[in-house]
Amino acid sequence: MFVNVDGTLMSAGRVFCIGCNYAEHVRELHGFEEIPPVIFMKPAESLVAPGAVLSPPPSYTGQFDYETELVFMIGRSGRAVAEAEAADFIGAIGIGCDLTLRTLQKELRSKSLPWECSKAFENSAPLGVLHKYDPGCDDIDSLQFSGMINGELRQQGNSKDMIYPVRRLIVEISRYWELKVGDLIFSGTPQGVGALADNDEIKLTDHRQQTYTWRVNYVQ
Repeated sequence: MFVNVDGTLMSAGRVFCIGCNYAEHVRELHGFEEIPPVIFMKPAESLVAPGAVLSPPPSYTGQFDYETELVFMIGRSGRAVAEAEAADFIGAIGIGCDLTLRTLQKELRSKSLPWECSKAFENSAPLGVLHKYDPGCDDIDSLQFSGMINGELRQQGNSKDMIYPVRRLIVEISRYWELKVGDLIFSGTPQGVGALADNDEIKLTDHRQQTYTWRVNYVQ
């Protein structure tokens, strides 16, 4: 799989995803504010370029949710052992959506079972064009982004509201995996997640005010 970085196609690496990283989103789902960083993964095959049609798996009939997220691409290999050096590992920044089979996720969680099937299914990670990280204009501690459904603003977030900022996330991931060029970090979603319906249009706006759209189609 490839990702678009300012018009250049690059090989995608692993897709690391962060759960429960915005306080208001944690409250709307779980009723409490802070838990340790939740790290899970999606296969690179889950990535979907702008303009594509999105659908849940054919066998699924439950709630199908959107989660708008800032995405950071790793630009150098190695391990970040301290937050002071973590930003040096950022190669590009963009926006994506962590699609979730919410009904299935709740069922699996209620049985204390792994919930990869509810998160890591095919086409579960729509991703916009990434932009090369420029420390001079990209303040990673204050990146604003938003998500709209059918023209209605549903989510608006800023990296300053992350429970665990991206530097901390890079260090946490480095504890277990050596980072590789092309790895992606979906950094968590703010409040306002909700269900998708057939023919919905998803429009995401990144930190540089670039917009990307996808359409939902339940017809299998």
